[in-house]
Amino acid sequence: MYPSGTLRIHDLTAEERAVYATLKPERLPEHVAIIMDGNGRWAGHRSLKRFLGHQQGANAVQLVTETASRIGLPWLTLYAFSLENNLRRPRSEVNFLMRLLRTYLDSNLQRMMDNNVRMKYIGRTHELPPRGAGEDALGRGSHGR
Repeated sequence: MYPSGTLRIHDLTAEERAVYATLKPERLPEHVAIIMDGNGRWAGHRSLKRFLGHQQGANAVQLVTETASRIGLPWLTLYAFSLENNLRRPRSEVNFLMRLLRTYLDSNLQRMMDNNVRMKYIGRTHELPPRGAGEDALGRGSHGR
């Protein structure tokens, strides 16, 4: 994200500005971590295919990431995929999730760079498919944000 103290409040929507106005900026955390879970269940409760839930989750990631950048949040961690999830899911779903990530990163590369997003993979990264060009570009720099 942008360095601490670099705010882009003017880029927030009117609704986001209204919520931000109720907060005390000095009390905002330096690091927020989110476990991304339940997209498939979300879709199932709406009688939708699981992959639509995963696509909706990607939209939510974009909103959270851009909003965090606008309010100057220095660190945002998204816990997106675990080995346990990999083992429990059908191979076709895992392949879809990997393609969704790659497609999302490649098609939103400039947008994420404009929001100063940096990616750092943690955990058993050797078990992930090779990185795409978008992932490599976002991994540059010294900060895994």
